[in-house]
Amino acid sequence: MSKEGSLPPGKLRKTPGYSTGDSMSPISSLPPDDIALDRLMPISQFSRSTGISRSALIYYDETGVLHPNKRDPKNNYRYYRPEQIITANLIKVLAELNIPLKQIKALSTQRSSASMLQLFNEHEDALQAHIKQLEQSVQLIEVFRDLLKMGKDADESEIAIRTLPGWNILIGPACEPFSEEGNFYQQFLEFTAWAQEQGYSTSFPIGGYFSSFESFRAHPGEPDNFFLLLSTRSKTRTALKVLTAYSRGFYGHTGDIAERMAQMLEEKKLKPKGRLLCTYIEDEISTIDPSRYLMQATLNVG
Repeated sequence: MSKEGSLPPGKLRKTPGYSTGDSMSPISSLPPDDIALDRLMPISQFSRSTGISRSALIYYDETGVLHPNKRDPKNNYRYYRPEQIITANLIKVLAELNIPLKQIKALSTQRSSASMLQLFNEHEDALQAHIKQLEQSVQLIEVFRDLLKMGKDADESEIAIRTLPGWNILIGPACEPFSEEGNFYQQFLEFTAWAQEQGYSTSFPIGGYFSSFESFRAHPGEPDNFFLLLSTRSKTRTALKVLTAYSRGFYGHTGDIAERMAQMLEEKKLKPKGRLLCTYIEDEISTIDPSRYLMQATLNVG
């Protein structure tokens, strides 16, 4: 008595994807014309399997980039072989790397180990750059999200001692004295140009850096340097004990925040230690009203 699912000697199970002649032959070994339509994938299924839209597949067929294996003579529907998923996925990757369709079409009809190695060598740098860009985008979202959470949780009337995670910042060249009208924006633009020359994206938040509290108190709207906030969760910097204070208004309009911080330092008998950062945790990213921009000042204290 045979076990359940077994076959008597001399019988072959008719498995989808195989012929049932004298020997079992996978579909991939059969000439394309010998495959029945019910063994192939209709365009809708092929689209779901590859993530390529139906309209894109039709365009690829019309331009000769990727032809379906068969067209139904009754309704002209397109049908694909399962192994074409591999080719389609490669085409999708190449298209995402902005490789011209003309070049992709040539590879579709004239593939070889040598041609693919050459292509991959040529575009490896582009792929690595794309990965770096995606990682940077994730980091950028993380930074803005953390700042917005700070704004949401901030008590604007309170000046308090907090422990904040270490930030990773890029400090720019020293600013010139802010004596001339429009000098602020000129130096801001010079900083963005400098940061880009260093290979950094100026999509990250830009803040004002003061080397000391005395410098901030003397000219709170005129930073000693500008800085780029690259990460709010630095793995290499320890958490800091800081005095935090807030003000609302357009860039550089700090109100009486410096004097309020000075009063708190005196009351708590705290000594400022090193730098002070002015960071806009709510600005044009989250509001269209410049008078509602929210600036957070953080001062290292001991």
